[in-house]
Amino acid sequence: MSRRAFTMVELVIVLAIMTILLVPVGYMAIGGYHSFTALSMQASTKAECQRAAETLFRLAAAQGGYQVDQDHHGVTFSDGSRVRWQGDRLDLTHRGVTRSLLTESVKDFTAVRHHDILTLNLTVEGKRQVHGSLVRLHEIYDYPRVGLP
Repeated sequence: MSRRAFTMVELVIVLAIMTILLVPVGYMAIGGYHSFTALSMQASTKAECQRAAETLFRLAAAQGGYQVDQDHHGVTFSDGSRVRWQGDRLDLTHRGVTRSLLTESVKDFTAVRHHDILTLNLTVEGKRQVHGSLVRLHEIYDYPRVGLP
């Protein structure tokens, strides 16, 4: 008598073994996806902070002068442009047009001028939650750059 099909017991055993092997692989894939999402969000937020700092540094270099506000939450450039942190926004007013420099929520912004070096401190909170908590970055930028003439 030739055997042409698997028995029901054989199929159940194979499915049980596959389930035992695939569940940990599935958890690893989900964990990898969450890690990738968190790192991707952090990288894009960090790049956005850097673009904002570079914009302010370009204004400081092009205009030849700037004045940091007494409360250190704003900078006024010699051409009348101004950046100011209020609430959760970092707004730049340049040539009469006001725009937000960052799409993320700005929790703190301070500017300090010491020995002709402008230091910007940004604390930004991501809008999306990763693993149950909001992503928060604290970035520090200096102008002129250390080591550059």
